[in-house]
Amino acid sequence: MKLILSRLLHHANRESKDEAFYRVKDRILTRYGKVVGHDVQHIPGKTCFACGGTGEPLWINDQDDERCSRCWGDGWYKRPKWILLQRVQFGKYIFHKPIYRTTQVENIQHEYTSLPSTVPIIEGYISHTPSKYSKKARIVLFILYDLKGYVKRTWPVIKKRIPKVEIHFSQPDDLPF
Repeated sequence: MKLILSRLLHHANRESKDEAFYRVKDRILTRYGKVVGHDVQHIPGKTCFACGGTGEPLWINDQDDERCSRCWGDGWYKRPKWILLQRVQFGKYIFHKPIYRTTQVENIQHEYTSLPSTVPIIEGYISHTPSKYSKKARIVLFILYDLKGYVKRTWPVIKKRIPKVEIHFSQPDDLPF
């Protein structure tokens, strides 16, 4: 059973990135997975498009203020992130679970002092290419672990696809009774 479940989770993990799936994934990995280490993921930030990352105003209407009105003088459109990931083995597959997020790597070392000094760093987002079984595996996992939530999310989509049938009678003599 665990072998099949780990394979299903592996394929489903390649398909989607939504909170509902991550709840199911976390539930499965908490119950059956084994923590085998940690990784740190670094998501590079994006500099402010208005000031080019300087924090100084470049727009004509911003000249009254001494800082950029888009980033408030910070220079970032999106701040860089450091995410501490648990490396979890389930079956023959390795999965990652985020356990701590921060904008400074020093916070991770300070918060988790039990980490070894050389934790592998993953640069950028972890991306997977979907397999031909990904969608089916995801549906099976939702049916097994979150049927109520799955039906709640998919019923409005199914309901839109059902055609409405209306019967019109032109005269009272055409009534079937």
